[in-house]
Amino acid sequence: MKITVGKNETLCFDPWVGDQYINGIDRNKVMVVGIRHWCNPSARNCSISDPKRCLNDRDTTCTIWNKDRYQKDKGIGWQHTDDNTMQKCPLYEKCKPEVDAEIEKNGDEEGKSGCILGNFRFLHCETKISVDDYVHDRGIAQRTKIFDDTIKALKCLFPRATKPNKEYWNYIIFANFIQHYTNVRVNLAKELKKTPKKDKEALFSIIKTYSPDLIIILHEDQGCTDNIQSDMNSVAKLVSNRIKWIWSKNNNEDLFKNFMFYDNDDLSESLHISSCAFSLLVRKNSNWWNKKKELLSDKHEFLDAFITEYLEQEKNYMSRSPKNWKKKIEILTRFTVNEYGKGQLEDIRNKIVEKCTIKIPEEYKNDEGNLNHDKFKDLYRKNREMYDDELKDMKIVYSEFISSKIQMLNNKDINEC
Repeated sequence: MKITVGKNETLCFDPWVGDQYINGIDRNKVMVVGIRHWCNPSARNCSISDPKRCLNDRDTTCTIWNKDRYQKDKGIGWQHTDDNTMQKCPLYEKCKPEVDAEIEKNGDEEGKSGCILGNFRFLHCETKISVDDYVHDRGIAQRTKIFDDTIKALKCLFPRATKPNKEYWNYIIFANFIQHYTNVRVNLAKELKKTPKKDKEALFSIIKTYSPDLIIILHEDQGCTDNIQSDMNSVAKLVSNRIKWIWSKNNNEDLFKNFMFYDNDDLSESLHISSCAFSLLVRKNSNWWNKKKELLSDKHEFLDAFITEYLEQEKNYMSRSPKNWKKKIEILTRFTVNEYGKGQLEDIRNKIVEKCTIKIPEEYKNDEGNLNHDKFKDLYRKNREMYDDELKDMKIVYSEFISSKIQMLNNKDINEC
């Protein structure tokens, strides 16, 4: 992890930056955007009711992080030992060489080296500390969830990546969107209105500094219950929607003009993932974009290929009887309508029959020798339970088909992640 010495004028929370970020995952520089940092003052014997102002007013005096204030105010520190002493910041050894070099070069008029004494931990370092705790198995359960979700998102986007979970953090940037502490139980919609300019500027600052190719916006909140909604996915989508709005308002500027935004539903559908708990900003012509743009932009080609392959696999079954032929044609028709989300049944059925190498059975032909669609009327309605079961099975087969295609894309000219 690269340490950021001192405070960034724009950022309240310095981002986590992996040592290998510049090399990326499959040659893609990846940034992950979480939701927020939260605090529960009442559980820490702290008199501050709203932790929003703590970053500005109490960076070095917080009773949770500052040893002297902790002992004086008899607070309940975050990570204190049984003998009532505070542990040094876990980044101490990593920070010290860089801080010492900075002090030697520029002096220490602003007191940037204060935390090196081990008496307190800068609040603006919490993102880096939280990730470092997770990587080294010191994380608490509420925070661990958001980091686990980060790994899940990375594995969705890079199925060929083979590194152990914790090693992914060497290759990414992680930052929370909201640039102030929030209380544990808050109305997130109101929190987003408190410092919207600073939140946006912080996002812009990180993107400008590190030029990521992929920006993953997580939809899982960090283990807390918000009053605004019981569904934490929906709550966290507020952040995704805010970033989408920022992107839409700024996509003609240099910073965002080369990015495309994909909602989690778009990704779930396009990547054929049952549940995609993140949205994505993708830089056009990035390595990921070039490998996945066909999958993201036109799944019809994949579905057509699946239909052709499926008909060939079921050829023996369909040739045994006209009834079997009719059943498979109708299942494929219904499945295709579900996947496309549009189209007339007769038009789709005709296209499927054209792909089928088995000729239309005589009893299903009309006077012109074409498919008689009247023979299919009410077929689904009268056998709904059977067809629904068949459609579920076909969905599984289709997902496996798509996975194999994704694997082929990833095997093509790919370096080991």
